[in-house]
Amino acid sequence: MLEIQGSFDMTEAQTYTIPEYRFADFKKKLEKLNRKAVKLGCDKIGYQVINNTTIDFVNPDNNKTVNIPAFEIIVSGAAPQVGGWTFGAKIETLSDSKTFLVHSVPGVTTKIHDRFRSLGPGVCEHCNRIRARRDTFVVINEETGEQKQVGRQCLADFTGFNTPERAALAYSRIDLFDEFTEKDDIGLRSNFFGDHQDTHWILALTSAYISKYGWVPRSALSVEVGNDRPTSGRVGAHFWRAGRSAEERREIREFEELAHEAKHQERATAVVEWIKTELANNIRSDYDQNLVALTSLDLTTTKHLGLVCSAVAAYQKAQNLKVEYAKKKETDKNSKHIGKVGERVVLDVNVTFMKLMSGHYGAVTLVKFRDIEGNVLSWFASGDKEFNVGESLKIKATVKKHSEFNEIKETALSRVSVLQKD
Repeated sequence: MLEIQGSFDMTEAQTYTIPEYRFADFKKKLEKLNRKAVKLGCDKIGYQVINNTTIDFVNPDNNKTVNIPAFEIIVSGAAPQVGGWTFGAKIETLSDSKTFLVHSVPGVTTKIHDRFRSLGPGVCEHCNRIRARRDTFVVINEETGEQKQVGRQCLADFTGFNTPERAALAYSRIDLFDEFTEKDDIGLRSNFFGDHQDTHWILALTSAYISKYGWVPRSALSVEVGNDRPTSGRVGAHFWRAGRSAEERREIREFEELAHEAKHQERATAVVEWIKTELANNIRSDYDQNLVALTSLDLTTTKHLGLVCSAVAAYQKAQNLKVEYAKKKETDKNSKHIGKVGERVVLDVNVTFMKLMSGHYGAVTLVKFRDIEGNVLSWFASGDKEFNVGESLKIKATVKKHSEFNEIKETALSRVSVLQKD
């Protein structure tokens, strides 16, 4: 029996009931975790048998109750873990073995290194073993910012996944029950849609649904306005029809007819063209990179359905921004530089843009103005400024710099003080 590490409050301890025939495997699992603990310099895991008991199991073949000998145990210790690292991203390898998707963990703001896109899925920088892997993972050192690519098994060394409680829970299950569960799962999986679908058809269906319901991401469902299903869920229903009601099948037929209309077919083509040209040449995020990677393939795996559907919404947003930018450029085309660099000036301006950002020394607000002569002005102000877009101000400022971007002349200001608010 393994020694329990530290003190143990028996009144608070969680107990686990492990069948006798699985107990040897449970001990081997803990021994393996303890070898890992020694390697990583962590405390060992322990367990203690507190009672011999039986499990009453009903055999689903004949409904007879079987009494299975078992041990009731408690466990102690923590998962072996390399301290000071956090899980940063998952790198998924597509079927062509050349295209990679980077799925950053929500809340992680550190940019994942581009080198992982070419490192290859076979490399684990923790155990240094080369093996066939479909997915790898990026971990980030919280102190130094160092990033490593690791395999699925080594990921547990950085996340503390292999807890003694998880091991005890896993071995407390009964094999016979697991076997029936697996059979049921296989039966369910046979009803799921095929693994690959035509990318163009997915985009056309998405366009059709957006035309009626608008774009509904999974993160923003609104039952109050009738959008109780995400757009990708409605599209997915076309490839998984088993168990659908007559009303749902009717809607599926209706939107398949709608998706065949020229405007939705043309939009699907335009989305792909936009991604392969404009977006591919101006990638700003892992999301952009993943869209480019997925639409370079004619077929989409069903697990990427949501991401591909979102491409239509991203395309429409980009087109709207183009129109807004064209209007802004037309408005600002006559902008001229004002004053001389270093000169203090007094100006009547209108606030046209506000954006709060993070700077080296705290919050920074980018404020853009237009003066009464139509000249474009900008100011990077420290802190969160309480102006409103459209607000008229009289300001006193220092001319910091003259610049030009996309053929629009702009004057950067500093040391801005507000003399009057209208």
